Amino acid sequence: MYVRTCGLDFRVNRREKKMSIYPLYKEIFPSTSVEEVVCANFTSSKDINIIVARSSILQIYKFVERLEISVEDEDNDLGQEIEKEKDETFLLTLKPATNPSFMTGHLELISQYKLHGNITSMGVVRTISSGANEMDSLLLSFKDAKLSLLEFSLATNNIVTVSIHYYEREEFKLEFLANTRPTELRVDPSNRCAVLNFFGDKLAILPFRQEEALNLDEEEVASKWPYLPSFVVELPSIQSRIKNVIDMKFLYDYYEPTLAILFESCPTWPGKMNTSKDTCSLVVVSIDISQKLYPVIYSMDKLPHSSVKLIPIQKPVGGILIITANAIIHVDQSSPGIGIAVNGYATSTTDFPLDNSFEHLGLALEGCHYVFLDKDEILLFLRNGGMYLVKLIKDGRSISRITIEKVGTNTLPSCACYVAPDYFFLGSRLGDSHLIQYKAAKSNFKTDGVVNGFNNMSRRNTFDFDAELYETDTTSANLASVSSKASTKSPTTSEYNFTICDTLINVGPIVDLAYGELAFTEHLHTVHKELELVSCSGSGTASSLCIFHRNINPIISNSFAMTDCLNMWTVSCRDVIFQNMNIDNVDTDSFHKFLFISKKYSTMVLACGEELQELERSDFYTEGPTVAVGSVLNGSRILQICGHGLRLLDQDGNLLHVIPTQDDLDPEKSLIIFASIVDPYVLLLFDTGKIKLLKADDKSKSIEFYPQPLCINDIPTASCYIYRDDTGLFTLVKDDVVGSVNETNISGFDENVKSDSFWCVLYRQDGSLEIHKLPEFKEVFHFPHFDLSPAVLSDVITRQNVKASGQTVEIQEILLINIGRQTKDPYLIARSSVGDIMIYKAFRYIPGTDISDPFLKSQSQSELTDRLAIRFSRIPQEYISRETMYSDIHDKPVTRRSTLQELNIDEIDQTNHDVEKRRTILRQINRQLIPFTNIAGYSGVFVTGAKPLWLICARNNYLRVHPMNTDGEIRSFTPFHNIHRKHGFLYTNTQSELPTDFQYDMEWTVKKVQLNRSVYGIEYHPEMQVYALLTSLPIEFLLRDENGEPIEFERDSSQFLPETQRFTLELISPVTWETVDRHDFHDDEQGLCIKCVSLQTKSTTSGRKSFIAIGTGIFRGEDVGMRGNVYVFEIIEVVPEPDNPQTNHKFKLLCHEEVKGSVTAICDVNGYLLTCVGPKIFIRAFEDNDRLISVAFIDIQIYASSVVSIKDYILLGDVYKGVWFLGFQEEPAKLVLVGKDYHSMEVGCTNFIIDEPVLYFAVADMDRNIHLFQYAPYNVQSFAGQKLIRRGDFHVGAQVKTMLSLPKKELIRREHSIDQGIPVMEEETSGHKQLCLCGTLDGSIGMITPIPEKMYKRMQLLHSQMVNGIQHPAGLNPKSFRLMQSKQRLAINPAKGILDGDLLIQFPNLALHRQREMTKQIGTTVERILDDLLVLQESCDYF
Repeated sequence: MYVRTCGLDFRVNRREKKMSIYPLYKEIFPSTSVEEVVCANFTSSKDINIIVARSSILQIYKFVERLEISVEDEDNDLGQEIEKEKDETFLLTLKPATNPSFMTGHLELISQYKLHGNITSMGVVRTISSGANEMDSLLLSFKDAKLSLLEFSLATNNIVTVSIHYYEREEFKLEFLANTRPTELRVDPSNRCAVLNFFGDKLAILPFRQEEALNLDEEEVASKWPYLPSFVVELPSIQSRIKNVIDMKFLYDYYEPTLAILFESCPTWPGKMNTSKDTCSLVVVSIDISQKLYPVIYSMDKLPHSSVKLIPIQKPVGGILIITANAIIHVDQSSPGIGIAVNGYATSTTDFPLDNSFEHLGLALEGCHYVFLDKDEILLFLRNGGMYLVKLIKDGRSISRITIEKVGTNTLPSCACYVAPDYFFLGSRLGDSHLIQYKAAKSNFKTDGVVNGFNNMSRRNTFDFDAELYETDTTSANLASVSSKASTKSPTTSEYNFTICDTLINVGPIVDLAYGELAFTEHLHTVHKELELVSCSGSGTASSLCIFHRNINPIISNSFAMTDCLNMWTVSCRDVIFQNMNIDNVDTDSFHKFLFISKKYSTMVLACGEELQELERSDFYTEGPTVAVGSVLNGSRILQICGHGLRLLDQDGNLLHVIPTQDDLDPEKSLIIFASIVDPYVLLLFDTGKIKLLKADDKSKSIEFYPQPLCINDIPTASCYIYRDDTGLFTLVKDDVVGSVNETNISGFDENVKSDSFWCVLYRQDGSLEIHKLPEFKEVFHFPHFDLSPAVLSDVITRQNVKASGQTVEIQEILLINIGRQTKDPYLIARSSVGDIMIYKAFRYIPGTDISDPFLKSQSQSELTDRLAIRFSRIPQEYISRETMYSDIHDKPVTRRSTLQELNIDEIDQTNHDVEKRRTILRQINRQLIPFTNIAGYSGVFVTGAKPLWLICARNNYLRVHPMNTDGEIRSFTPFHNIHRKHGFLYTNTQSELPTDFQYDMEWTVKKVQLNRSVYGIEYHPEMQVYALLTSLPIEFLLRDENGEPIEFERDSSQFLPETQRFTLELISPVTWETVDRHDFHDDEQGLCIKCVSLQTKSTTSGRKSFIAIGTGIFRGEDVGMRGNVYVFEIIEVVPEPDNPQTNHKFKLLCHEEVKGSVTAICDVNGYLLTCVGPKIFIRAFEDNDRLISVAFIDIQIYASSVVSIKDYILLGDVYKGVWFLGFQEEPAKLVLVGKDYHSMEVGCTNFIIDEPVLYFAVADMDRNIHLFQYAPYNVQSFAGQKLIRRGDFHVGAQVKTMLSLPKKELIRREHSIDQGIPVMEEETSGHKQLCLCGTLDGSIGMITPIPEKMYKRMQLLHSQMVNGIQHPAGLNPKSFRLMQSKQRLAINPAKGILDGDLLIQFPNLALHRQREMTKQIGTTVERILDDLLVLQESCDYF
């Protein structure tokens, strides 16, 4: 059926079931901007934790200080290796220094949590419950007025919500719909109470119990409830004139909690400076919690109206430092105050007596942050990145003088905190955050010399952080110098030397997104045509291009033909002269000598020289498949294990000893199916489920069977592994001393390092997990039902009759190894029969330490003395690695492949007489967890299979899961290190390396290209495969007259000179990410929009061609009318420069048209160019490739912020008046309004969501919401289509700045016969379904996608179960967080309708019995739900 509206035809389907889209929103990349930071002893009494709030992400870091070695010779091999790896931690070792070693701080990520709410502020308090273990508690406040108290549980290695406090009741709101400013949380330094300022003048007080106030019979109650009931106080009840609170802080060294409140009773503004200047006041109030009395200690009036911050100062200085926009003032109870002016505006905006000695600095102190370097030295971080040292000089008991000097430049700050002596942390929401070390400079210290030393170091991301700190003559320093006049001076000789020790990468704020094809170089080859996601991020000198890859794209250097390859090993063997030397980590940097390739019926051995060559004559076993290969006897012997025995060979492959495993007493003729080799032990697993242990003897240079208890084989073993503990974590309870973990053995400088211990981990066929101490096989840890994959594995001594768990998922393989870069941590990794990967991390726990231990019930302390003092906690992962079992279309189960189907059944039948080979082959395929110690400097585990995975610990020492792009199933993998490919790897038929220019410590692999100039938009040109970038640099603003001539006038240097931006269009090569061409705009012309448009042209056979269109505005002050320009560029191919093949493209300006108004948005409509000029929309035809001709226009209301089109239809967002749906007709040419939303909305960006034949409009507003609208003319409420129908709304929690639309990747299964194996997943991107990627200002990337109706209903039921069935961090409600929020009172009811994928993706991390309970209640199965989540995961798996 068709509907004709104003001459336009729209296809309308009246069937209701075809008129809806079922949307789901999921955050595919979390936020990275740092909003808040605090330092506490949170996870342990001896650990210093830095707790970072990244919007709704809570991250807990551990501060560690390690000994680094200074390398004076930068040309040695070690320096070249480290520089190649581009590891910031190791690069610090290249700093020239007179001392041979120095201590450097680092941050290690302990855990992170996704909260259902944005953190507005944090506080640290030590309560009587957490203080019992000398640990701190964490207070979090959320919008609008919520408070949560968290503690860290030693028993579960997880956070625990102690209490939640809610102050959003209607009697508190009154005229407020929401807080006009974020809620501020303040904690008393003596841990007596905390206060929360909300809804203007409301103050919530949360008292904490004190130890001296407890009675003996109340100890149990006090430990359970460490706080007293909170209450709310209205500030005018304390003093009637307290209104418009600016800041409040607790003061030090008072008997009662004492709060200083800075407020402004009667606000003023610069236009009233003549009559009302100093309107701020300070009141210091004592809080009597027991009596609820609030006497005023002292007050001070007539403070500058621009006061913004209070800084309480400890004794012996004492008092309060008041930060204003133009001055710094110190006040206390006994003095009238003293202050200094920091710019020329201070004397004219306040009558407070100020010292003008520093007004030449020209500083703006709004938005500054601080840390104390000493009790009388404060380091201020200004909003432009400047670092200034403020000194308070005393004369007797009072402050006589305040001085301030510049000490450097760093990132644009959002928060700061003191960490440890000589360390502080500086957070940023616009750039990277840094852990900075400061040291007192020596008298002969010269800044230039140190800076030159830093410049010689190759930093990560090619960004010289230390040069930024000291303002050397680099590009970043020159660009930063524009923002303040002081920056242009020579580097300031400071009393402190600052060094960046560690960095938290930030990819926000994301200004624009684009995707393009992965650039192919001579070193990078992939079979699929993969895409990469590119974002414009940051601001000013912190701007950058960020390249996102969800899948790792290895650098393939060589490929070779190989069939029937089941397993691969590489072995490095040392000379005999080194075999008696006791060296740990046996020669890990030596090249691999042999490559073993195990096939179905043979083994191939190759020598790893300059080329891989097969050995013609050797004593290696080649007549059948190999089970395992490794080195023993301190790396001097090679051990080869096959199905029926072992072979011990020397470094040249000469046979020394043969050890058979079959004898006459073994009637079953059991075969070895798995072996774990950890020098000096070898653990064998037979197909009967029995295990045997061998040990190498250093004296006899042989290997023999070691006696073991007979009971060890009572229960058949399914998987086993030997663990070598060199961290000192695995100790028995009786031998354990709290805090005895040896952390110095990693650096190798502790001479008293404990000897390594060896442990055997067994997974039994009854589902239990055991750990035994070698070599005596003494059981020290046991956990039943490991196949349920619970959150915590605790030691259970009493063995009961273990019944089968009833789970269809079986554990096939386990691994217990150390993973990490500098600090190694033990990880237990398990793989299930369906491909699920469970990751556990070991943590130290002594039974009885935590009184609220949920696992220590019937076990006595004496029973635990001979047990391990550790537990394992599961690390949640959002990536689903299992194989699919259901079809997405027909909901029919698909037969899974069996082990026999992995092989060619015909071949097995032909060799059925050879039972030995057949049984060995079947089990060999299941080895999929392959550890590695050094691939491109990383350690971890590679998971083979159809969906290969990398489990990597990167810089922050947190294990991440990264999938890898491949051209098929990977069945074998091994590290490979030779003279041509150092620290690379081999898989199946390929020799590869990991890209070293990407960061692996985030959820996606990210490459950050520093620009050092503001960036506003990016577009990909699909034909030329290059990127167009719109950037700007700050320049001095010149006021011009009507003729364009500059007006000259004198301005005091201490006052701020106005700045403007000079915009440039740049052409970026995706290979080198360098600028290959540029076009500069006029000084007063600012680029407002950029778009790659497809316009009609006669120069191509298709009649269309891609051009780069730019819309600009000319700003010459408020007295000159606004004008703008429209530019159309073509990207052409040219002859490249001799040594730079990437310079083969240039911009060619085809058309330039001046318009009356600024061009705010631009797009193409069916071959025409649409421009938004002021309050008008124009459709222009591009004729003869040299001019634009207007063919249609329409008036809108105020200002177009976003416009997108599909065919002849246009979706336009107005910055105040909501969203408009327009139609364009060519003959006769006209623009008509089809429908609009009649409610006011501040639209940020718009795009389309398609689930054919239904079209939805996705609209993001300034209140961090996403709305879905539909044009539905047959709906009664739409008034024949004039009103757009609201179909859904969702609170994202971050402001969406840009939307990117792309086809949804569908997974369609095709049935095969059994002999052809598993049904193949085919990717279809026909475009009939289209999703949106959303880039936000906090650095996160979200996805809103349509899903099938049946899947939506299952997910909706599961969503309700997840809301009520699991505990959420900080006690937050996911449903309330996702409700639409607005600064204005809504005239409509929320439509909801969008599922929360962030909550649903937590389902795979639940224990299996909890998954089964939830799915049983909603009438489905666990496999069906996980398959739905897998379909969701694959929706945008392009990158």
